Amino acid sequence: MKRREFLRKLGVGSLAALGMPYFATAQAKPVKLAVLLPLTGPFAFAGNAGREGFVDGVDYVNEVQGGISGRKLELIVEDTGYDVAKGTAAFNRVIARERPDELLFVYGDSTGLSKALAPEIARMGLPYSATSFANELADPKTYPTIFVFG
Repeated sequence: MKRREFLRKLGVGSLAALGMPYFATAQAKPVKLAVLLPLTGPFAFAGNAGREGFVDGVDYVNEVQGGISGRKLELIVEDTGYDVAKGTAAFNRVIARERPDELLFVYGDSTGLSKALAPEIARMGLPYSATSFANELADPKTYPTIFVFG
């Protein structure tokens, strides 16, 4: 399986798995996904490849499947530069522009960013996923809406 195909399937699978409870209330508004990736900086190669995977997944759901329950997906991408301060600022920009209750989920790029955002993510009840190696973030009692893998 090629990397691009894998990323596409990973993105579509993640969207489907995380999105089911969200779609119980059908609306005509798009479903928004916020993705915080290192598009610049030392891991730009990975962030840009990840962005391609998310874009392909969203395009597939929208163009081939007609959205989910008739709702189109809208991808919001912010650059973190693989820097916790820049990533936190990117998250704050998203939250300032978008209603948190209209975000299906937020994806973060690192353990450091995830740890920095975790208290606010938990307070807001936002579904959040990241490539992270922090066991404490996988505690469902403390962070019931954070899903980490890595």
